[in-house]
Amino acid sequence: MGAWGIKALERDEGLDVLDILKNEYVPEHPVMDLGEMIELMKEEVMLGSDFSQIDFLFDNTAMALAELYFQWKDNGKLDYDHEEAIWDKVTGFTASKEALAFLLRQLTDIKNEVPDEDGIREIMDLWKNEDSGEIAPAWLEHLNQLIDRLDSEQEARQMYIKKYWGNFIGGSDDSLNLVAFLEDQKKEEIPLSEIFAKIGLDKQNWDFRQTVEYLEFTHSDGVEMDFHFAIDVVTDLAAILLECSVSGSVNLQDLDEYNTPIRRIRITATPEEHEAMDKALADFAQSPLTYDLHEMMDDEEIQEMAHHVEALRKELYEAAGRNRDYHVKAEDVKSLLPDWKGADGCIATNRITVEGRKVGYCYREIPDGNWDSGWRFTAGDESDEYMDDPNNAGIYKLNTICNDDPDIISLLNTPAPCAFERDENGVFQQIKDWKPDEDEEDPDMDILKQCQKWHEESKQHKIIDALEAIPAEERTPEMDSELARAYNNLADPHKPTCKEMLKKALALLKPHEEYFEDDYYWNFRMGYSYFYLDQEGRALRYFEKALEVRPGDDDTKEFIDRCKQGISLPQFWECFRERTENWWETFAEMEAELRQMMDEDKDHTRGAELVAQMEDTLNLVFDEISFELGFNGEKHELILTPEGNKVKLFELVYFQKHAPKEVLEHWNILVGRQPSQNIGLRTDDSWDISGEDVQIWLEEQGENSFNISAYCEKLLPMLREAEGRVWWMLTTLTDQILGEIPHMRYIDSFDVLEEPKAEPSFLLSQLPDKLREQGLELSTDPEAYLESYLGYEMKPNEDPNADWRLDVMAGSTCCVPLINGYLNADNDFMDDLHADGAVAGFFCYPLDTLREEEGSEKIFDFRDKLEELFTTVDGSEMLALIGGATGLYCGYVDFIAWDIREALNMAKEFFEGTDIPWAIFHTFRREAGSVPLKQQDDGTETENQDDELDETLTGMDYIPYTQQDAEAFFAQLEQWNDEDEYTRCIQALNAIPEDWRNYRTAYALARALENYAIIGDHDEGTLKFKRDKALQRAIEVLESVREEGQDKAEWNMRMAYGYQYLYGQEEKAIPYAQRWAELDPEDENAPAVIRECKAEIRKRQRSRKKKAKFVPGDTPFEGFDLTNFWDDNWYALKEYVSDPPSDELIASVEEELGYKLPAAYIWLMKQHNGGIPVNTCYPCDEPTCWSDDHVAITGIFGIGREKSCSLCGEIVASAILHSFASDDMERNCASSACLVR
Repeated sequence: MGAWGIKALERDEGLDVLDILKNEYVPEHPVMDLGEMIELMKEEVMLGSDFSQIDFLFDNTAMALAELYFQWKDNGKLDYDHEEAIWDKVTGFTASKEALAFLLRQLTDIKNEVPDEDGIREIMDLWKNEDSGEIAPAWLEHLNQLIDRLDSEQEARQMYIKKYWGNFIGGSDDSLNLVAFLEDQKKEEIPLSEIFAKIGLDKQNWDFRQTVEYLEFTHSDGVEMDFHFAIDVVTDLAAILLECSVSGSVNLQDLDEYNTPIRRIRITATPEEHEAMDKALADFAQSPLTYDLHEMMDDEEIQEMAHHVEALRKELYEAAGRNRDYHVKAEDVKSLLPDWKGADGCIATNRITVEGRKVGYCYREIPDGNWDSGWRFTAGDESDEYMDDPNNAGIYKLNTICNDDPDIISLLNTPAPCAFERDENGVFQQIKDWKPDEDEEDPDMDILKQCQKWHEESKQHKIIDALEAIPAEERTPEMDSELARAYNNLADPHKPTCKEMLKKALALLKPHEEYFEDDYYWNFRMGYSYFYLDQEGRALRYFEKALEVRPGDDDTKEFIDRCKQGISLPQFWECFRERTENWWETFAEMEAELRQMMDEDKDHTRGAELVAQMEDTLNLVFDEISFELGFNGEKHELILTPEGNKVKLFELVYFQKHAPKEVLEHWNILVGRQPSQNIGLRTDDSWDISGEDVQIWLEEQGENSFNISAYCEKLLPMLREAEGRVWWMLTTLTDQILGEIPHMRYIDSFDVLEEPKAEPSFLLSQLPDKLREQGLELSTDPEAYLESYLGYEMKPNEDPNADWRLDVMAGSTCCVPLINGYLNADNDFMDDLHADGAVAGFFCYPLDTLREEEGSEKIFDFRDKLEELFTTVDGSEMLALIGGATGLYCGYVDFIAWDIREALNMAKEFFEGTDIPWAIFHTFRREAGSVPLKQQDDGTETENQDDELDETLTGMDYIPYTQQDAEAFFAQLEQWNDEDEYTRCIQALNAIPEDWRNYRTAYALARALENYAIIGDHDEGTLKFKRDKALQRAIEVLESVREEGQDKAEWNMRMAYGYQYLYGQEEKAIPYAQRWAELDPEDENAPAVIRECKAEIRKRQRSRKKKAKFVPGDTPFEGFDLTNFWDDNWYALKEYVSDPPSDELIASVEEELGYKLPAAYIWLMKQHNGGIPVNTCYPCDEPTCWSDDHVAITGIFGIGREKSCSLCGEIVASAILHSFASDDMERNCASSACLVR
C-alpha cells in the first residue's frame, strides 16, 4: 500500500495528489484555489462526487488537500522534492468557505466513522491496532488538528454583517431585489453613486422618510423589479458597505443563499457619501415613526429596527474610509489567534494599520454589541482632532491588529475594564485603577424609576438586562412585575420567541399572586400574557379583576371584549381535525426512519432522542401529551395516555382512529396504558415499589363504581413530605396493573392512607382478579368506555331568562366532567380543549313547537334526526356526540367539535330546514355568549352574530334606498364609511330589492365588503374566515357587473384588492391592478398593489424552496450547511448560548438528567452551544395556528446549567426521560419514573 506516514501527503496516495496538481493545475494557476482543486480531484476520481461515496482513497485525498492548504498558511510556500521547481511558482492559496466546509465534512465523517456499504470506514480500520482496536493516537491527533483548524478557518470566513442581515436589515423583499440588482451588474466593483442612479435613489436627495419616486430596475432577463421603501434599500446598502469595509468585499450568495450564485463584489463610497449615509441612518434611528416604512410595521417593531440601524451606523461610522493602503497586506495576514473564542471585532487607528506604527496605548471597555471584543488600539500620539475624524480609524478583527503588532497578543484575555501603555523600554504596563467614561445612566436613580424611564423609551432589553442581573432571590415583587412587563412588551406575536417571553412573564408574576391580588398592573399583565398565549378564558378573569380595580379603563375593556368574543366562538388557524389529518400524513412519511432508529438502538442509548422527536411532532396537535413508545416483538407501538382525563380521552380516540392503513401495517396505535403482570415502579431517586408492596381496601360506591384506599409502608417517609407524589406513584402503578381504561372506568376515587385500616385488605397486584369476581369486564377498549352513558336529573329553574341549561329536567351524558364544569363555572377542561383546536358545546332549540299534542315523542324524534346528522361519516369527522338533555323550555344536544366551523355550518343548514323558530350554539363555558344558528322571523337580535353580512338593517333609524332618495342614501353610506361602520353599510345595501340594484349599488357593496374584510369595523380587524367570506362575496358582486365595470379604474381596483387579500390569490390580482394603472396612470396605489403581490408571490416561492424534510441518519446534519444557522442576537446570547461543552460537562449533565444525550445533538452543541436559529420559521403551504405560511421555532437548548435556556437551566421542565424493558415490550417513556420487573 505504499509508504506509511502519519500525514496523508506522506503516503503514495498523497503523492499521487501532488503529481496531479503539479502536472494539471499549478502551471496555469500560480494562485491556487482549494475549491478548484477539489473539483479537479473529483474529475480524476480521487474524491467522491458526494459524501455517500466512501473510499479510503477519497478520505486520504481530503486529508492531503487540508494538509497542503495549512502548509501554505503556516509557511507561505509549498516545498516538495520534485525534479522541477514547479512549486516555487505558487504565489498564493485561496479557499472559500464552501471548499473548507467540504473538507471539514469529509474529515468529520472520517472521525465519526460514517460507514461505507460494507459497514466500515476503511481509513479508520487501517489505523486501528489489531489487538486492542485502539486508533493510533498520533494519527488521530493529526486528524483532530486538521478538523479544528478547518472549523476555525470556516468560521473566520463568515459574513461580518451576519448579525444584522436577515431580520430588519436584509430581511425584506426589497433586500432580495437589491441582491438581484447587484448580481445583474456583472461587475466586481460598483460605486454607490451608480447604484443610486440606476434604481432611482438619487432622486431622494438623501431624504428617505418618504419614497417619493418610483424605485425600480429592469433585470437583464427582462423582468421588472421594484423597491417598496427607500429606507429599506438604504439600510441594506449601509450593511453591505460595512461588510466591504471590514472584509474587502461581499459574497452575494451570503446575502441570498437560495437564489444567488457565489460571486464577490465590492461597493465603494466617497467620504462625502459616507457622511451623508451616516446622517441618513442617524435620522431613521432617531425618528423611525416618521418614515413610510412605519405603514408596514407596528411601533415596537420599527423601534427595534431603529435600534439595529443605530448599531450599524456606529460601526459604519468607525469603518468609513477603510479602502486604504494597509501596512500588512491582506494576503500576508496569518492566523495568530486560532483558539480565540467570542466576539473578535475591535477598533484601531490608521497610525497602526496604514502607517505601520506599533500600538502605544490600548484599552478594553464594555463591548458595544455582539461584534465587539471591547478592545481599542492607538499609537498613543493621536490628537483629539485626529480621533474625532472617523476616516482615521476603522473596525477590524483582532487577528488583523495582531498581525500589525504581535506584542498585543498577551494582553487580549485581560477582562474589561483595563488599559495598557508602553513604557520607555517598549514593554506594556497595565494602568492601575483605569475606568472608561461613566455610563450615561444615573447610578443613583432608583432601579424602578430607571426601568420606567426605559419603558417610556421602549428600551425593554435594558430593563431585562438590569433586572436579570439581580439574583432572583434578591428581587422584590415590584421588580419581578417590571421584568414581566418588559418581557410582555418585547414579545412579538409574529416572532418565535413570543410564547417563550410570555411564559417567562407568567413565571415571574404567578409567585406574587397573594401580594398583588388587588393590583391593577399585576392583573393586567397576567391577562396580557395569557391573552397573547391564545388562552382567552384564563386571561378574562385577570382582565375583569383589573377592571374592578380601575373601573372604566378603556384598554382593559377592549381586552375583555376580545376575550369574550374568543370564548364564545373560538377561531383556530388550524382546528383539531386539520391538525390530526396533517399529523398522520407527516408521520406516514417519517415512520420508517423512526422504526429504523428504534431497531438500531439495541443498547437503549437513543431513548431520549426518540421520545423528544416524537414529542415535538405530537405537540403539533396537542398542547400537552403523555405517551410511550415501544416494540412488542411484532409491531412498534405508540401508546397515548389520557392520565385519567376523560375529556382528553375523546381527543385521543379521535386521533387514533385516523391512523392510516400504511402506518397500521407496522404500528399498534393504542390509547391508555396496557395492563402488565409483575410490573414495578422505580424513580430516579431510588424509590422502588411493586403491587406486592401496596395494601388496598376496595369500597363499592355505586353500580360498577369503587373507591380505593391504599397503604404502602415503603412510601411512608415520602408521604410526610410529598403526599402528591405518593398519590401519583400509586395511581400510575394501578394503571400498569389494572390497565388505564379500566382504572378510569371503575375507580372513582383513590385515597392514600398514613396507616392501615383494621378491616382485611388485599394486595394491589390482586386488584384485577377482585374486580372480575365482581362480574366486571376489564376491557382496555377506550371506545367502549366512552359509549357508556350516565343518566341524570336536575331540579329545573323556572325562570325563562336563567342561563342556558338551568331549565334541564333530565339528561344523559358520557362526559360528566364537562357537564359539571359548566354548572360549576370551571373552565379548565375547556381551556385544555381550546389549546388543541377543539371546542365542547351544545346546540339549543325551543321545545314549545315540538310538544303540542304528541307529548315527548316529537321532541325525541327531532333530537334523533339532529344526532343522525352527526353520526354520518362526514358528521362524525366534525364532532363527537356526548349526550343531551330536555328542559322546561329548551332541548340540548351536547358534543365536542373537532372542526367547529364546519360543525356549525352543518347544524345551521339542518335547523334552517326545520320548523324550529330559532336555534343557537353555546360552549360549555357558563359566561360565554351564544352564536345564532337560526334567527327568529321578527329579527330579534342575538349575541355574537356570525352571519351579519347576510343580514339587512331593520328597525333602525336610517334612510332606506329608493330611486327618489338614492343620493341621500349614498351620502349616508359615505358618512358610515368615514365612521368605519362597514357592517352597517353592507346591511343597508342588502336591504335594497334585487330589481332596484345596479352598478352603483354593486360597487358600493363591494367596497363595503372589502373595507370590512381588510380594515374591520372601527379599525378592529376581522377574523380570517369572515375576511375570506367577505372578499369572496365582494368578487362575486363585482363579477355580476363586469360588463359595465371592466373598463373603469375603480372596478379593476376593487377586483385587484379582493384577490390581493384573499390568501394565495395574488397572481389573479396583478392583471386587474395593471388594467387599473392603465386606466388611471396618476394613481400610485395601482403599482403599489402590483409590487406587493409580486413580493408575496416571491415570498411564498422562497418558502417552498426552503422546505426540507428531516430524515434521521447516522451522520449529524448530513447535507445541511450550518454556516449561517445561528442568530447571535443579545437575547440569544443572554438566555441560550454557552461556551462549547467539555466532555466532563456533558457527562455530568447526562448523569443529572439520567439519560445519554444524542450524538448528533452533542456534535451540534460543540459547534455552537445553544441558541436561536436565524431561520426560525418552517414554511408551510397552508395557514397554521401561528401564521399563514409557517410554524415557528423558538430556540435550541444548550448543554449546561448557567443559562436559563439550557438543559439544566432554571426554566427547563424537570421531567426526566428513562428507558425500561420487559419480556413482551421495549419502551421509551416520557416520565420521571421507569418501569421494571
